[in-house]
Amino acid sequence: IDLNTVSKNYRLDWLIVCIKAYQFDEARADLKKLVDKNTKVAVIRNGIDLKAPFLEFTTADKILECMIDCPVQKTSEGNYLQLAAPKIVVEKSALADEFEKLFIEGNLTVIQVEDFLTINWKKVIESSAIGGILALSGETVWIFKDEEVVDLYKKIIIEGIAVARKEGADIADNFVEDLVQKLTTYSDTKGSSMLTDRQNGLPIELDAKNGIISKYGKQHKV
Repeated sequence: IDLNTVSKNYRLDWLIVCIKAYQFDEARADLKKLVDKNTKVAVIRNGIDLKAPFLEFTTADKILECMIDCPVQKTSEGNYLQLAAPKIVVEKSALADEFEKLFIEGNLTVIQVEDFLTINWKKVIESSAIGGILALSGETVWIFKDEEVVDLYKKIIIEGIAVARKEGADIADNFVEDLVQKLTTYSDTKGSSMLTDRQNGLPIELDAKNGIISKYGKQHKV
């Protein structure tokens, strides 16, 4: 796609951005070409405060933060296996209503919630804990058969909850055990995006996951 041609000849009603945190700087010039004052931007990315990087291109009311749940596993043949129907969670709004209409019913479910902050923090806590351990170990979730690893997992989650609550997230105490129980439903071969990036020699979304928890934790002295 020639982005210069697109930006000169078309006005985009919507731009759906699905890049990793470490790819943003490289994409900045292209984003500037594609987004004008009327373009609505859906940001599908790991992390917290997803609007912030895009405020240099448009205003906050035109940006929709999205949390996607679309588990995919790469097979030994090099294909990708989609493990469940994709869902995107967004904050309830008129902008979300417009976004939902972009998709053919049944192909993808858009879920609008009142408390997006809490839902997104839960996702960041879970993905930082499981992703961090798998990326460090270089192993898939079979490693959680070791009780010491499960104990480490719990400690990371508890730290994340403490920070998330300071940020206003409403997370119940049983969230820790819910995530531990969820581990038992996974195949031993399940990995994570952080592990996949490590295996492929790519940067890891450390800042968007574990890093953001550390950043806010320091601010709140947690």
